Amino acid sequence: TALGTVDWDNPGSPFTYSRQFTCDGDGGQHDNTAIIVETGQTDDASVTVNCLDLTVTKDASTSLERTYKWTIDKSVTPASWQLFTGDQGTSQYTVTVAPDGFDDAEWMVDGNIYVLNPNTLPVYIQSISDAMTGGVTATVSDCEVNESPIVFPYTLAAGGSIHCTYATAVPDDSDRTNTATVSAKPTEAGTAKDFTGNADVDFAGVTLTNVNKIIDIVDTYPTDP
Repeated sequence: TALGTVDWDNPGSPFTYSRQFTCDGDGGQHDNTAIIVETGQTDDASVTVNCLDLTVTKDASTSLERTYKWTIDKSVTPASWQLFTGDQGTSQYTVTVAPDGFDDAEWMVDGNIYVLNPNTLPVYIQSISDAMTGGVTATVSDCEVNESPIVFPYTLAAGGSIHCTYATAVPDDSDRTNTATVSAKPTEAGTAKDFTGNADVDFAGVTLTNVNKIIDIVDTYPTDP
């Protein structure tokens, strides 16, 4: 591409121009040569474009508290006696207990978030957050690298990985999509970009905390021998 003409008496140099590089198509080294046509003199400049990425994965476990309900019915036969002094009568009591459904509450979602830097250069992690459809935001905690706690912003070395946990209450057992969002910069002074990983939230295989599933029945009368 012609840049222009230079006169010894009025050089008018330097010549400047710009070229935009886009990842991933422009990843790699781009060599460029300027040439003086008449003398054959040249000089080179090279731009290396490192196209960085992050891998974000996660899982989601569900739990809830299930409280079992019961009905209780007590009857006696016969319910009355007319006796003379010294006479006896025996009544039989029957206690019937039956299941009456259950109530669910304390729906919870928790799990793990994994962030991998597959690049040959470090990546600058600004924050990690977690949210679900329906406007639910989870608390991300216990972030660590090689089992050592970290704080953000954090420089994640090439090939390094971060492990975090998260947990939140949800209003019901509706199916949801859970998304972890990692905000990262390609350089310390670069512009942050978000990387995400998703997991499905469902209560099909929920972990139950059972309340009153097994009950004890007592009576105010002692058992006859």
